[in-house]
Amino acid sequence: MVIVDKSGTAETYDDFLDQLPADEPRFVVYDLAFTVGGGERRKISLISWCPEGTTTKLRMVHSSTYNQVRNVLDGVAMYVQATDISDVEYSELVSRAS
Repeated sequence: MVIVDKSGTAETYDDFLDQLPADEPRFVVYDLAFTVGGGERRKISLISWCPEGTTTKLRMVHSSTYNQVRNVLDGVAMYVQATDISDVEYSELVSRAS
């Protein structure tokens, strides 16, 4: 079972990052907007957030649920597995999306 923790739009990307817990996993669907070659692009991204501080039990549940979540979401263009904030910094996501 997946429970929606939050939905909506964060004020800034840094606000979004601040909402990621340091010791609990999350699945995040994020509409990444970025500019490449003067043109604006968007990619729907599924972020599997499982930080180092996550307990073994939660890590196992999160891992076993990932493929189920991935299979039911349509329109996702990019999949990111993250264990540290540096994995989901804006510049890192744009680099992966470009």
